[in-house]
Amino acid sequence: MKIDPLNILLNENYKFDKNFYLVSGNEATLMQKIVSKISKGFKNSEIVKIEDVKNLDFMSASLGLFGERKIYLCTSNRNITKDVLEKLKLSNINIIFEILNSQQLKKFKSLLLKRNDSLIIDCYELDKQSKIKLLNNFLNHNNISLDQEAYWLLVDNTDDRYIFFENELEKLKQICENKINADYIKKIITINTFKKEKLFFDLLKRNRDIVKLYREKIINTSDANDLYYYCKFYCNLIINCQNERDYLDRIPKYLFREKKLLLELFKMFNSSKKKSLLNLMDKTEKQLRTEGSLSIIFGLRFLLGLKKIAIF
Repeated sequence: MKIDPLNILLNENYKFDKNFYLVSGNEATLMQKIVSKISKGFKNSEIVKIEDVKNLDFMSASLGLFGERKIYLCTSNRNITKDVLEKLKLSNINIIFEILNSQQLKKFKSLLLKRNDSLIIDCYELDKQSKIKLLNNFLNHNNISLDQEAYWLLVDNTDDRYIFFENELEKLKQICENKINADYIKKIITINTFKKEKLFFDLLKRNRDIVKLYREKIINTSDANDLYYYCKFYCNLIINCQNERDYLDRIPKYLFREKKLLLELFKMFNSSKKKSLLNLMDKTEKQLRTEGSLSIIFGLRFLLGLKKIAIF
């Protein structure tokens, strides 16, 4: 079976009673946190020995029915079959597989999904709702209060990688105030300027919100140029696809969370709007090439112009 990693992180009394755990996905810091949580869960429940191994090949001849309770942390599923899992289950061990997503992992995931003794935890970057859940839990647990502006500043402007988000939350413990306001937050948190392309997915927000996010993330001409070429990729998808099926098939798989928004945008563009979008892209690209010192201004104009074409 599968479980959301937040179910483990937000439940201090989560019961770890499976033989096999597969911690996968593409967000390494969240994967490491989950592995640590599972390991500690077993350690707290009984005396065990935790051992790191690259793969389980060496174990085939040495498994015993009785002996010291062990947990193996394994970074490979090489040669793990249904028969191997049955043999492992008979031994007094538990196994945590920590493996990044890949095509080769699909077969192993399918095998574990059919088993009641296994749990799959897929770890990806935090979305807005995940941050809200983690933040609410942190505030309640530490009896910390934020005003509304400070709250949303933390949610909207911190890194989407788990460990970096957690580090920002830990800073709140150092503020000796009954209610923390936005001024304090601005002084202590590291504003996330990574993944500037995510501004494209904020396209349907209010203009003032777009401008605010743009000013926070686009600091120099390099940022503005990067953003434009990210947007150009998404715009070309809209322009070159003739129907929804073709469009959805060509959206990169790592954008699975944004598919709904991307499809909504695609539906807004008819042939006339696509032509207007092409003209906007041509104009912006020329401006970026010939008047590079004004790239930050042109980048914002492009973003707002793109939104105007889409919604009108």
